[in-house]
Amino acid sequence: METKNKFINKNTLAIFVCWLVYTCSYIGKLGYNANITQIESEFGITHAESGSETLSLVWTVRCNVEDNAWLASEQYQLTVTTLPVAYSNAIFTNFSLPDPDVIRGDDGYFYLYATEHKRNDPDMKNSPIMRSPDLISWTRVGSLFTDSTHPQITDQDAGIWAPSVNKVGNKYVIYYSQPGKNYKHAIGVAVSDSPTGPFTDLGKLIDSNEQGVEISIDAYLYQEDGRNYLFWGSFRSISVLELTEDGTAIKNKATQKRREVAGGQYEASVVLKRDNWYYLIVSTGDYSKGGTYRIVVGRSQSVFGPYVDKNGNDMMSVHHELVLKGTSTFSSPGHCSRIITDDAGQDWILYHAYPNDKDYRCLMLDRINWVDGWPVSPGQQPTSQSVDRPVFNK
Repeated sequence: METKNKFINKNTLAIFVCWLVYTCSYIGKLGYNANITQIESEFGITHAESGSETLSLVWTVRCNVEDNAWLASEQYQLTVTTLPVAYSNAIFTNFSLPDPDVIRGDDGYFYLYATEHKRNDPDMKNSPIMRSPDLISWTRVGSLFTDSTHPQITDQDAGIWAPSVNKVGNKYVIYYSQPGKNYKHAIGVAVSDSPTGPFTDLGKLIDSNEQGVEISIDAYLYQEDGRNYLFWGSFRSISVLELTEDGTAIKNKATQKRREVAGGQYEASVVLKRDNWYYLIVSTGDYSKGGTYRIVVGRSQSVFGPYVDKNGNDMMSVHHELVLKGTSTFSSPGHCSRIITDDAGQDWILYHAYPNDKDYRCLMLDRINWVDGWPVSPGQQPTSQSVDRPVFNK
């Protein structure tokens, strides 16, 4: 086989193969043996509208059918359009934004909250608040706390970890975590009338000693039918408790016992309901740069579990399905936000990862598609460049 021009893209090749198969099968139906001896292709490119090219294609097929030579040719016009890049990951690299969560405010803007990665860095101290019109372009607009209001709910001087945000009634409620000595971490709660604050700290909500589970961090509030369920936990177990109507205290604290819904290799819970299934999205693995950190999921028909994988294996025994894992370009992706559905019905998540040229966790954005009832990112890995972007009609 000879080819006069080596440029054959997958679209033109698919057209050619279909045509060739049809031709050969037709000859076969006539009762002959077709022996293809030569394929020639000629290409000509002319510019069409902006961002597009028109590709002229002429194929000639020569073959021997018993004692006769057979020649056929076909011509096509194909327009190839190059789509513009909508965004590139990481979407924010000016400073670290680990453990992001996001909410859409009443003003239509998105507000993101992240871990206080460095307490002495002016961009990150007191836990930054970021704002965006589209989930792609982010600007710092404040912080959860100030130097004078910065809470301390454990037995050591600690920063704010993994703040998660909800609108409960007419209040914006933040659940934040702080490390303590000997893994006796805690979760606090703060409220505000505005997504930009000021936030008033209401103190400790979840105490490791009281609940009998270490590393009580990474809170996430799931709301349904006026009830509030707080999920939390990190590499010990994922637990859930029901909170009061305003989301600031444990309901029936003296008698309610936490329920465990996932085993000891998970953290950073996100819970949502879709088509009568509850989905528990978590992160697992080594979260350092170059590590195995990744986003996984299980589902249940009850908010209290059991959450299982596709084969019915329980997440209490550390079984799950993959949503997204790292690549050589972006390692240890995880600790994602809640899922945001755009105005076109497409789902998106924000999460952090290590770009290979950075030594800190940067903000990432990717689509979430639903395949056979399970959430997955495209290719189950971070996107470097996307021609798709969230659609929001203001």
